[in-house]
Amino acid sequence: LISQKNASPVTFVSTQVFNGAAPTSSTSLDLSATVGAQSRMVMLEESANPAVYALFVPGNITANITGTPHSAGRLGHAGSSGGNTYALVKTHTDGTVNWIADSGGTMTIKVVAYW
Repeated sequence: LISQKNASPVTFVSTQVFNGAAPTSSTSLDLSATVGAQSRMVMLEESANPAVYALFVPGNITANITGTPHSAGRLGHAGSSGGNTYALVKTHTDGTVNWIADSGGTMTIKVVAYW
């Protein structure tokens, strides 16, 4: 068991934070309007058409998020066409994450939970 002492409760929401062409270079995604300007664990729900591989990292990390998100040694994942995928990412202390995708396909991202 993991101790829950001083742990923040999980907040469930369904807030769209992005809808458009996925970025093919490192781009900041500001989640602070939903999760606050603080460091949080966030669950994102993604959908894309066609499928898009995306990589999310805390907003203060900019190194090594170039190239293809699903190349060897990376934890990229696909926003599936016709379905949803989910990602867990920790925000920076300002409530941002950085992300990159392998193509500029249309993608929708929602915050569904944070703690």
